[in-house]
Amino acid sequence: MVAVSVVLSILTLIFLKPLMVLFGGTDEVLPYAMTYTGVSAIGFPFLVLSVAGGHLIRADGSPGYAMACNIVGAVINAILNPIFLFGLKTGIEGAAYATVIAQVIAGSMVIFYLPRFKTVKLNWKALKPIPGYCLRVVTLGMAPFCNQLAMMVVQVVLNNSLTYYGAQSLFGSEIPLACAGIISKVNMLFFAVVIGMSQGLQPIVSFNYGAGKYLRVKEAYVKMVIAATVISVISFAVFQIFPRQIIALFGEGDKEYFLFAERFFRIFLFCVFIDGIQPITANFFTAIGKPRQGIFISLTRQVIFLLPLLVILPLFMGMDGIMYSAPITDALSAVIAIVLVIAEFHRMKRDREGMTAKEDAPLNHFGFWDTPFFKDGMDKDRKRRKGGQ
Repeated sequence: MVAVSVVLSILTLIFLKPLMVLFGGTDEVLPYAMTYTGVSAIGFPFLVLSVAGGHLIRADGSPGYAMACNIVGAVINAILNPIFLFGLKTGIEGAAYATVIAQVIAGSMVIFYLPRFKTVKLNWKALKPIPGYCLRVVTLGMAPFCNQLAMMVVQVVLNNSLTYYGAQSLFGSEIPLACAGIISKVNMLFFAVVIGMSQGLQPIVSFNYGAGKYLRVKEAYVKMVIAATVISVISFAVFQIFPRQIIALFGEGDKEYFLFAERFFRIFLFCVFIDGIQPITANFFTAIGKPRQGIFISLTRQVIFLLPLLVILPLFMGMDGIMYSAPITDALSAVIAIVLVIAEFHRMKRDREGMTAKEDAPLNHFGFWDTPFFKDGMDKDRKRRKGGQ
């Protein structure tokens, strides 16, 4: 985590301006983007530690402490931002420093916990990579990684499309870009809840799937989808009824700004009531040891459907094409997720009724588990353990 984040921080600082231009920064926005990102890049190692380290702490049986790391960072950031912005009048640079300080504190809490792991004793020898374990970690983490990477690519395409087609409309390029940023932040609040629920589902599904208790696996998935759908429907109602009030929370604007923002808000987030299905299903397949299906479902929304629609629809519909690409994508990705999970439930039913215990074993669902690469790593680890190392 530290090594990857340090490299990411260095690359960001070296290629700061090209990156901001790539992400759609206009002449007016570019100075602010470069200032904020240039400062916040310093905190990348602590950001990665606080986010990814929280997963390790939760897996160690301390979900309360993991949650505290996130909450403390968020609260400190929320307190320091207005102090730096309005009290010290440091502008966008001060807001970035407030964020970095919060990340340093949250990341330090993770570092404080690492030597106090309950389930394992961490030492320097434990940091030596074992190929078999690394392969498993990479494979199981590939679905969320691809999803995050796809979100970045989509954001690049979306921002550039908004500035290009916005310049051809009466709203200009700045208003669509600003509105898209607001909508992205608001939608992230909703998605954060759904993602948290899907991550909470993973250990329950993994344990019961490994035990061959497929009815419990199905029950857990269905209940989580129902809960996520309830939250999605509530979010849909709020987004459709109160778009102007939500947008006003982010600052004032002229008549054209609110006119565009309200329409963009309602159309772009029209299918949010089914948006909980796709991320939960992707994590579900990862949890039962089928990362390829999880990766595919993760990519349906961002890459397979949204990216082509963002390119094609505006050619015929202009700015409206960008707006309508999101609800069409949400509907298609939800349908794909439902089809795949129903097929998986049918397979579980067949396994429960007729397959042998060996065929039921979750490890058999991985194509690479039987490869010499994985077996060699496992054998070496067993020998080390027997030798008392």
